[in-house]
Amino acid sequence: MIDRVELATRIEVAFPVGASAPVESMLLHGDECHDCSLLAAELKQWRHLPVTRERLVILARIQPHLTPKGWGWFVSKFLRDVVADDNLSNRIEIESLIYFLSPSAANAEEVRVVLGELTERQLEVLLDFQRWIATNEFWRDYLGHDIAAAVEFINKLLAERY
Repeated sequence: MIDRVELATRIEVAFPVGASAPVESMLLHGDECHDCSLLAAELKQWRHLPVTRERLVILARIQPHLTPKGWGWFVSKFLRDVVADDNLSNRIEIESLIYFLSPSAANAEEVRVVLGELTERQLEVLLDFQRWIATNEFWRDYLGHDIAAAVEFINKLLAERY
């Protein structure tokens, strides 16, 4: 199994820190969606500030509203934060990511679109993250089935694309 240090290294390689895209290109629905309008205003205020836990929670809850570019920006920040944290229990943003990556049949295509710009290496890091988080007793007991479903979903994406 992958350990925290190795996962952190893989995250750094797969998701290099760079300039983020314009806010408008990060949101799927633009002004026609109330949630996206509110989120755009917040992102414009704090997107160049350090990404705090509170901001990650907000972003985790609105993952379905993010474009592939927006989601890639979010997940790169999210993965770095989670891997650096010693207390992984009860973090709503971890739960949100696990659920997002284990979509129902009705939502699978939408998630495929959001993950559409991720590279093979980035998808493999998401797979590594799911396997790593499954070693945490809290998450294994609480969402073990959903983690397994996320691993299956990511593996299907990798098989379809590469």
